[in-house]
Amino acid sequence: MIVIILIGLVALHIKLPGIYVGLVFVAALFGSLAYPIQDTLVPLLVEPDQLVQAQADMSIAYKGTDYVFNALSGFLISLCSVLGVLIMDAATFVVTVATFRRIKLAEPRQQHTREKSLYLNQILVGFKIISTDPLLRLLTFASVVMNFFFGGLNTYVVLFGRHFGDSIYYGILESMSAVGILLGMTVVY
Repeated sequence: MIVIILIGLVALHIKLPGIYVGLVFVAALFGSLAYPIQDTLVPLLVEPDQLVQAQADMSIAYKGTDYVFNALSGFLISLCSVLGVLIMDAATFVVTVATFRRIKLAEPRQQHTREKSLYLNQILVGFKIISTDPLLRLLTFASVVMNFFFGGLNTYVVLFGRHFGDSIYYGILESMSAVGILLGMTVVY
C-alpha cells in the first residue's frame, strides 16, 4: 500500500520530501518484519541438525538478493525513472504474494515445550550470555561499529554517485559493493 501511495505521489509530481521520507521509513519498518518472521519459521520447518545450514542459506539468499537489487537500482532508475521502478516494485510484490500463496506445507514441526519460553526471557538470556563472555562482548561491539560504518558507506555511495553526476555511477558503485559483499558472504561462509 505504501508503494502505491508513493507511485501516486510521484505520478502527481508532488514534491514534499517529508512525506516521502515518512513513507519510506514506514515501508522499511514493515519490511524489517521479514527477519523475525524468517527466524521464527525456519526452526519450525527444518530439523534441528539442519538449522545452522538453513539459517546460513537463508541469510545468503536474502542478503544476496537485497544487495543485487540495490546495485541494479541506479541502472533501473536511469532506464525507467523512479516511477517505473516503483511500479516494478509493486508488480514484483504481487507476483511474490501469488507465488507464496501456492506453497503448500505439511504441518510444521512443533517446538519442544521447553523451547517455548517468553520472548522477553529469550532476549534477556541472550544479553546475559553476551555480557558474561568477553569474546561475545567484543564481537557484539565490533558488529555494532561495522554496521555503523556500513550505513555510512551506503550514504557515501549515494553522494559519490551524485558527485559523478548520474544515477548510472550510483548503480556502478552499488554493483561493486554488491559483488564484494556477495563474494565475501559466499567465500567467507
